[in-house]
Amino acid sequence: MSAHFPSMMGYRPILANYTLRHKDISYTRASISFESVEPTAKSVGAPHTSINADGTPKYTVPFIYDSTHQVAVSDSFLIAEYLDKAYPETPKVITTGSRAFADLVFDKFKPLLYVMAPKFREYMTPELIEGQRKAYGDAAVSIKLNREEEDAAWEQVHTNLERIKWEEGHHYVTGDKPVFEDFVLAAYVGCVQDVYGAESEEWREVSKWLDGQLGQLVEKICGQA
Repeated sequence: MSAHFPSMMGYRPILANYTLRHKDISYTRASISFESVEPTAKSVGAPHTSINADGTPKYTVPFIYDSTHQVAVSDSFLIAEYLDKAYPETPKVITTGSRAFADLVFDKFKPLLYVMAPKFREYMTPELIEGQRKAYGDAAVSIKLNREEEDAAWEQVHTNLERIKWEEGHHYVTGDKPVFEDFVLAAYVGCVQDVYGAESEEWREVSKWLDGQLGQLVEKICGQA
């Protein structure tokens, strides 16, 4: 099986990575440039995931090609859903609430994505930055909040994540075993550690949220991956 990710792994490709590792499915990961996402996806038969403003198909990462069953799948949620069905002997990761939870966490975490945008750009290649500019406009690669806006965003996300219902007495969101919901939360929250560093003030603060459960979750999930 081959899994395709951009040279800088974002939270959605990380979700596919967590799923594949948790299921212990052997795979090869390929790093590709922003410009090669569409032709590479087409070459393995991976479907587009949405439509561009001009009406053309939009291809995104992650996508996988399962050589065992000769099937290509795009989108981290659909990949996890497919792997549950194609490899029933592996741990199931999708629950009835997985899709809704993923959407919920994105909405709750979104303010921090704007805060971290300048830091993300430090790790991006010029080609990736230009590709995002073409796809999403100048604002996507130039946004930078002032200090007051950043502080408000951190506080808002802290408040948002504190409202997440955690199964009492368990290590993971829904129980004793990790599922897609845990991967989603770890992928988003783990971005703070990846961008600012494990010893940063930002990560030390975030890792304490939810009585330290967020930091522990990232450690557990990343340790498995």
